[in-house]
Amino acid sequence: MSIGIGRAANVAIMGSGILYGAISGFVGGLLDGAMMRCLDALYGLPYLPFAIITLAIFGTVNFWTMVIALTVASWFTTARVMRGQIISLKENDYVQAARAIGARWHRILFRHLLPNTLGLVIVFVFLELPGVVLGEAFLSFLGLGINPPNASWGSLAQDGYTQYLSHPYLIVIPSVAIAWLILTAFFIADGPRHAPPPRTPGRAHVALRAVDRSPRPSPHPVTHAPPRAAAPGRSPPPPPYPPRLPRGVGLQAAPTPGLPRGRRPRRRGAAA
Repeated sequence: MSIGIGRAANVAIMGSGILYGAISGFVGGLLDGAMMRCLDALYGLPYLPFAIITLAIFGTVNFWTMVIALTVASWFTTARVMRGQIISLKENDYVQAARAIGARWHRILFRHLLPNTLGLVIVFVFLELPGVVLGEAFLSFLGLGINPPNASWGSLAQDGYTQYLSHPYLIVIPSVAIAWLILTAFFIADGPRHAPPPRTPGRAHVALRAVDRSPRPSPHPVTHAPPRAAAPGRSPPPPPYPPRLPRGVGLQAAPTPGLPRGRRPRRRGAAA
């Protein structure tokens, strides 16, 4: 039942933390300050004693009371992180545009802001799951959690602890299962940090491009047609490009044939 309790408590933690933090960050002002001071007061309560007090208030231990007890003691970090994310997102241009066209606050919050926090929510799901499962196993190991005939990893480890001298595998198997689940969840939560960003080349390709800066040939080389031969009786065609001149040498106008050097032809209509 450890995985089932962990899943249900994780859903409740995400729901309550996301809703509390989103409202606090979106509204802001005095309401935000009051909600955060209340959250700071709850942060001072220890995790497991708070869960034990919640179970003592209910007076009975079953699946749903364990879910409620673990949820009440675990949603604070999710709410604080979600508040900061909403505060940073609500200053974007698309939120200002939605306000300019008259969109209601609930449409802006649930249509534009919360969907953009999906990546953070997925990471926090796998970060909160190990803590919830470990807390349930610890309470069951102390005899304050799930009782027989139901079984959890904590109660199995507690049974194996009483017989670890004669049957050591009874405590090794549930302990390995708990450690395997915790490490798997941490590796999955850490995976998006190492993934390359979308719509960009892979990291190895970017590294090779950064190292190799030699000029590359163009995939479409420019070809020039060969010069045409001059027709009989005509002057040859001009070269495709003007000839290159040495530095410091400019183009000089050629003298007009039939006139002495230094004299220019007279314009039409000019006075003699």
